[in-house]
Amino acid sequence: MYEHITPQETYIHIFGSGFDTWSWWGGIAPQWDQREDAPDFWNVAVPVEDPYKDGWLQMVVTHNILLGAMLRIADGRVSKYVSQYTYEECVAFLKDGPDHADFDADAADQVMQVATLGEVVYG
Repeated sequence: MYEHITPQETYIHIFGSGFDTWSWWGGIAPQWDQREDAPDFWNVAVPVEDPYKDGWLQMVVTHNILLGAMLRIADGRVSKYVSQYTYEECVAFLKDGPDHADFDADAADQVMQVATLGEVVYG
């Protein structure tokens, strides 16, 4: 459905935003040489603070998981605590293509929370 969006574009837009500067994200370490583009079938282990009990969750994020989170935001299935800006960037990314979207750290953080926790919890 979103064949026009490459895994590399998804990675750059979200992981290149600086979302992981907030305290609820742990050390994110992609499993490839960062001097190279993200591989077509990338996955990243993402530690996120568990919002319901002490400790950390270790989640895995992929291109398709991020597209799914953006789609859930864009079609309104996840709207609680999602900013208008995040909604607009998700719609632009999916509908018009990555060149028409610009995720800042806040927007990417919200996408990542939906991707890892199913909803926006922190912020």
